[in-house]
Amino acid sequence: MTIHESGMNAALARYQAMKSGSEYDLGESELNILGYQLLYGDRNAGEALAIFKLNSIEHPESSNAFDSLGEAYQVNGERDHAVASYESAQKLDPSNGHAAAMLKRLRLSRWLRLSTYIVGTVVILALFVAFVLRKRH
Repeated sequence: MTIHESGMNAALARYQAMKSGSEYDLGESELNILGYQLLYGDRNAGEALAIFKLNSIEHPESSNAFDSLGEAYQVNGERDHAVASYESAQKLDPSNGHAAAMLKRLRLSRWLRLSTYIVGTVVILALFVAFVLRKRH
């Protein structure tokens, strides 16, 4: 596999050269399979992202390509990019249940983090006020 032997840049260059030929299937599903192999099989989110980005560029009307890109961003800890990709997937195909579920999960986790931060801040302020009032008496 060119990615493992020569790196991602060489693999992308080879892809561009092979794309015009007819001896290889370099379609959407093949790129998606490669991306998932890199993401979960090789545990290399960075290289998987490069493949999923390429797939979304090569197939800009594919909800699945953007859904997979969102998953790679999510695994890589890039929440905002994941949300944007899942939103693109949902816009292209409103019936994409996986994208809808992931958007709901990501939005809920953001709300929970924000709520925890707010509650923590309020508790700290309340303790501070109680401490100051206690010192005055």
